[in-house]
Amino acid sequence: MIGTAREFPLRLMRRIHRTLSRTLPNVWQLNYLLALPKFWSGNKRLPRRIDDPRASLNDIIFQRMIRNEWSMLEQSCVDKEHAKVFAQAKAPHVKVARTEAVMVLGKATTIADVAAWLQPFLGKRLVVKPTHSCGAILYLDTPLDPAELAAFVRFSKKNFFHAARETQYQSLERKLIIEQNIAPAGGLSDYKFTCANGHILHGRLDVGRFTSQHQRALFTVPGFEIIPVEYGGLKMPAKIERPPHLYEMIEIAAQLSHGFDFVRIDLYDTDDGVYFGEFTFTPCAGSSSYSDEEVAIELARRLRKITASETRMPLQQRSAA
Repeated sequence: MIGTAREFPLRLMRRIHRTLSRTLPNVWQLNYLLALPKFWSGNKRLPRRIDDPRASLNDIIFQRMIRNEWSMLEQSCVDKEHAKVFAQAKAPHVKVARTEAVMVLGKATTIADVAAWLQPFLGKRLVVKPTHSCGAILYLDTPLDPAELAAFVRFSKKNFFHAARETQYQSLERKLIIEQNIAPAGGLSDYKFTCANGHILHGRLDVGRFTSQHQRALFTVPGFEIIPVEYGGLKMPAKIERPPHLYEMIEIAAQLSHGFDFVRIDLYDTDDGVYFGEFTFTPCAGSSSYSDEEVAIELARRLRKITASETRMPLQQRSAA
């Protein structure tokens, strides 16, 4: 009973936040206010200006996402269907999960509509997920629970922008994509590379995802040494194994990030080679904390230095780079 009483104010605040976010326009001042609770929960402070010497990488992510100054290419790369096409065009040797079907979600789309669309694909090594958000996936080679499907459809029909005011999601068409399940029996090795215009700031490896033993390590590139900092509140593993396709992943991440002033490139290392995951322009909406904020501040300094050097580069050199 006590736990329920404590949870009620939080549920009420979340409901009020969702209502306001669905109602208020996309302007940076309102985005700041509506994105602030999530940033505060992770960083335990107010966001700093980008030009503040003490600004961290999370501050840069926060300020970018509320300003809504995305290029058409960046917005296209947020769409999981289009991102795969662009990734293979830019880095032809990266693999992508095969697309089987795409369904546009309209206001009138029902759970029964989605169930009927999925029917021919059930029992196959495939997954279905929204193209316009993250955090939801169904595996089609296992029996679908009706309640799980209903929750999945409700989530997928929402505008992901309203969750944390990540403005790049606001105008995306809402779709479901069925694609090849590339995960082996032991699970995928998921590597994320934080990049700035072809330069890799660091890598990240998650161990034991979706289990109670989930651990996370940030690592140097190309040295593949653990950076001594906890990220997102998860413990660091004692050691990490160098992936078989490390240098290929580094090359792909550099290729795919070239032309973007900041992006995280998500890749999977499999026995079949390196698979593309997604482009992530505002990781965790800037809310994942670093146990040592000096690491995040140094990352922001490196990012600003890269951005400044690219800006000073003559146009001919930038075009050839």
